Amino acid sequence: MTQLIWGILNIAIFIAFIVICFQALKFIREKLGLFACVIFALGLLSFTSKPKDNNSEFKQFDLNNKTAKVANSYNGRNERIVIDDNLTSKMTLSVNYTAKELLNAQSSREGFISGTNWYPISIILNKSNGENQYVYSVYGTLEWRLLGITIYSQSKKFEGKIELPQSDLLYSPSN
Repeated sequence: MTQLIWGILNIAIFIAFIVICFQALKFIREKLGLFACVIFALGLLSFTSKPKDNNSEFKQFDLNNKTAKVANSYNGRNERIVIDDNLTSKMTLSVNYTAKELLNAQSSREGFISGTNWYPISIILNKSNGENQYVYSVYGTLEWRLLGITIYSQSKKFEGKIELPQSDLLYSPSN
């Protein structure tokens, strides 16, 4: 519910900002001329670009600690579970694996996520006592942003169990 209110607040402030910008452009055009208005508009547009972030929310974590992999050699399975479900969005954990080893994992969010960004820091999977059972720990930061400015950073930790079935057939044999 808090994320929904935060998202609506972000949208309302953004709309107010756009209205104020148009009024400022009109004022600048009347007082300083068209050239000053164009310069001001270009200056505003330069602030809208988002810099490339190496701490991307689509970061994959290597689970078997191999440093070199052959490109496009993935021939395994994928299991995806929901680790956090609230009114506006879901946070998921996706694990790629083969019958022999864990390959990589990724945590992502979907839904109405306006005003918040999820940055996973680490994903850990350890074998559990059950067959094909693994215990996961997902650590990350949820940033609460207002017009692109981070207001608050919240550390999050999700723990639980995931079952990685080994008996799934990827390709059905043709007769």
